[in-house]
Amino acid sequence: MKIFETDYSFENDELAATRTKLLIALLLFFIFNLSVFAIIRFSSGNILGGVADLVGLLIVSWLLNRLKTRSDYYVFTSRLLLAVTLIVIFTTTYLEHAFSRGIAWSLAAIIFAFYLRDRKEGLIWSLLMLAIVTVSYFTVVKKIVLFDYLSFLFSILTVSMVIYAYEHIKEKAQKSRIKQEEQEFLKNVIDSAVDPIMVIDRDYNVTMHNDAVEKQIDWSCIADRENLKCYEISHHRSTPCDGTDHPCPLREVLETQEHASALHIHQDKRGVSQYVELSASPHRDGKGDIVGIIEIARDITDRIEVENQLEVEQVKLTHLANHDPLTNLPNRLLFHDRVEQAIKRSQRNFSQFVVFFINLDRFKAINDSLGHIVGDKVLQEVTARLKYNMREADTIARLGGDEFALIIESTQHLEDVRNLAEKVQSVLSESMVIAGHELYVTSSIGISLFPNDGDAPEMLFRHADTAVHRAKEEGKNNYCFYTSDMTEQAFERVLMESSLRRALENDEFRVFYQPQIDAATQKLIGKEALVRWEHPELGLVGPDKFLTIAEESGLITEIDHWVMLHACRQQNEWHKRGINPGNLALNLSMKQLHQEDLLAHIQKLITESGCVSHHLEMEITESQIMHKPEQVIRVLNQISDLGISVAVDDFGTGYSSLAYLKRLPVNKLKIDQSFVRDLPDDEEDIAITRAIVALAKSLKLKVIAEGVENEEQKEFLLREGCSNIQGYLYGKPMPADEFEGYLKQQEE
Repeated sequence: MKIFETDYSFENDELAATRTKLLIALLLFFIFNLSVFAIIRFSSGNILGGVADLVGLLIVSWLLNRLKTRSDYYVFTSRLLLAVTLIVIFTTTYLEHAFSRGIAWSLAAIIFAFYLRDRKEGLIWSLLMLAIVTVSYFTVVKKIVLFDYLSFLFSILTVSMVIYAYEHIKEKAQKSRIKQEEQEFLKNVIDSAVDPIMVIDRDYNVTMHNDAVEKQIDWSCIADRENLKCYEISHHRSTPCDGTDHPCPLREVLETQEHASALHIHQDKRGVSQYVELSASPHRDGKGDIVGIIEIARDITDRIEVENQLEVEQVKLTHLANHDPLTNLPNRLLFHDRVEQAIKRSQRNFSQFVVFFINLDRFKAINDSLGHIVGDKVLQEVTARLKYNMREADTIARLGGDEFALIIESTQHLEDVRNLAEKVQSVLSESMVIAGHELYVTSSIGISLFPNDGDAPEMLFRHADTAVHRAKEEGKNNYCFYTSDMTEQAFERVLMESSLRRALENDEFRVFYQPQIDAATQKLIGKEALVRWEHPELGLVGPDKFLTIAEESGLITEIDHWVMLHACRQQNEWHKRGINPGNLALNLSMKQLHQEDLLAHIQKLITESGCVSHHLEMEITESQIMHKPEQVIRVLNQISDLGISVAVDDFGTGYSSLAYLKRLPVNKLKIDQSFVRDLPDDEEDIAITRAIVALAKSLKLKVIAEGVENEEQKEFLLREGCSNIQGYLYGKPMPADEFEGYLKQQEE
């Protein structure tokens, strides 16, 4: 049964409707006539005839009642009842006695009131008819003429009441038609809804539903087609819904007396699962009692899938926001949170934990020489080794670049921390083969402890970072515990940076010159310009005290420009005075080498200082060459085109490629002092020095050794074919006036 269907069947065929109306009119006419005949026969003493009329009356009334249930009362009988009643009234006027006529009218009124189904109107009509019968009685029996007139008056009133009843019935019929149209409209609206709608009683019977429900019914699962069950339609099962996975909305509404909702997983006729959102509202009868529910089912499968996809994407985004994409380790943000959680646990348990900051030594050289792809694989290998050797409870994070961090909880003794630091360094220092290259990576570790070195994440981070810088300063491949004096030193570094800025403004830097000698002839061949800082309070400060800070702060470029300008001016001045100081070697920093205006700056330098370009030599370190080598080759070719020589400083300490070295406009290789220091006793240094000298000869390059301090070193180098020497053996770095005196001694 569908929603808004009633107990009446509405005829669409006008001809059939007309036939029904005429049949009803005819039956009503028979009823009234049989009633009249029965009254006449009873009044004339014909008891048998009266009984026969009454039987006929009952049969016709029964037929009329059967017809009534199959048609709409207001639509088909409202006008007919008026017409039939008038016919009966006029028919009964042929009766001989007013008394009989009054009885006939009374019966007509009772039947008419029955069809009206209105007790109030039926009572009024009954009283009216009783008055007519009474008047008729007095007129006929008592022969009172006045009552005959009153009977006539009552007849007029009766006709008036019939007219009034007709209008009342007409109004009811119009209201009924409007209500029917509204019901039809609502029925169309509900049936047009794509969501299944069902009215369900307390016994799970579906008493009404819309067209959407019809489409999802699998009739093979229906036990009784006349009594559909909600669970048969929705779940294709023989028992009601239950449990937390399929809560029953009907039960919930009956228990709470309020609206209820639930999420079910249904299967359609094809067996495809669907997420269905059920909304159940109480269905109340005329007394306000809940007799069931009105259930609306909405397929939200697409919405659930979108929400699930969004949830997955949100998880991915959250993971990306908290993890390093290369190593999948927690990043700095998540590491900060992990430290906060570790602090809370340690405070509850009165325990301590350790924070490790790990920096990979010379990782930048690997990146610069072998490329970022190899560098990324090195970082992934480091991650794998740390994961394999750490406990699951420990946290490993990548903070960025070559920086890693660890949280080690439940540490009892410092000796355990030392052992762990040494284990980490040992694991990371083992050789790794990446893209066919056998590489070695060492690490510097800074260590801070909770609660000794801080009770907040930022403080522990800062102190561990300070400790790792100290480990690097002490020679790398080292670990260092944080101490309070490191903070003081870090503060001094901040003050040093401020002082360097003032030094540039106040012209506090000085250029010192260290001679370069041909040991075979003992003649000066050139000099290297080195910077010193004449601090107003600390006195003369060497480059090892401030150059690192200058590089980190970006001041190195301005300092290098200042040194170049003053050294070139001094070089030109010596030449003007007839003094031959040899070539001037100037150091190019990494930042200068990658400046787009470097060539323009050098040209301007030559112009302003008046220095001759072929008296100049630019020194770059081996690691600088391998950082963007193609760009370096292009820049050095431009410098060489100006007539300036190029030397590779600290050769042998980096990861330079011979293929690139062959393409560089290099004139000289400079053997790093770390290979000269232990000559001629260290076999490895001997082998490296010989290899560099041989390489220089094969490439037809000059070679010079720096850091030569004694005769044994000089003699070894001369025997191996390296006669160009720079070091304390021939002179320390000295200011311009002292170097000028040194030149005069050389001439004498």
